[in-house]
Amino acid sequence: KREDQNGDGKADLVARFEDGRLDRLEQDTDGSGCVDLKRWFDAEERVRAEYLDTNGDCRTDVWSYFQNSVLVRQGQDTDASGHPDVLNHFDGDVVKVQEVASGENGRNPDKKLFLAADGSVTAQCLLNEEKDRLNTRAIVSGGLVREILIDTTGDRFADLRQVLEDGEVVRVEADTNADRKPDVVQILRGGRVVIQDEDTDFDGIIDQRFEGGKPVPVPANLRVASASFGKLGCGSFHRFWWRR
Repeated sequence: KREDQNGDGKADLVARFEDGRLDRLEQDTDGSGCVDLKRWFDAEERVRAEYLDTNGDCRTDVWSYFQNSVLVRQGQDTDASGHPDVLNHFDGDVVKVQEVASGENGRNPDKKLFLAADGSVTAQCLLNEEKDRLNTRAIVSGGLVREILIDTTGDRFADLRQVLEDGEVVRVEADTNADRKPDVVQILRGGRVVIQDEDTDFDGIIDQRFEGGKPVPVPANLRVASASFGKLGCGSFHRFWWRR
């Protein structure tokens, strides 16, 4: 079905049907000659996807996806580059997860943010050096990074923990045998390691201690006072970035 709604002799609305139901719609809503609205419909003729050109440059800059008429994801081109740089995942009216392409990984995303109901960041996941997987999760509180968890082996479990105070690393914990428990603990001051404890037989008891790089006696039955490591919880980026 084609319609000329502004009377200029050109079709500015095209609706496509499948087995008698509306399947897709394309429309030039402002008479610019460019299709600035595209919609795809589900079996109930509810909008399941909508692409918009909001700035009149004849390129989509907002990509919205719906389930049962509820917005679940929305991509945005915030810098008019012609490519999305943000993908928001919604839970109701609240953005819970935000994927970002900052440009450091070309057009591909490089950052994943987890948000509280007020929009504040609670955690941030970053790519590894090869930029092929999310391997670092920073825990944020009060606008400051409090803890950094790193998966160095690619098994999606953290095995390195950095604890920060006022932006400075004060403690490092490592799992060297993949049993999900720290067996090396470092205490830092001014960016330098002042104490290093090691559980060499992985029984949860400190066997070796170093201060200033030199071995010192270990108090009897001194346990590794650290939490176990769990799944990193970063997941992966949505296929939207490659299949929109």
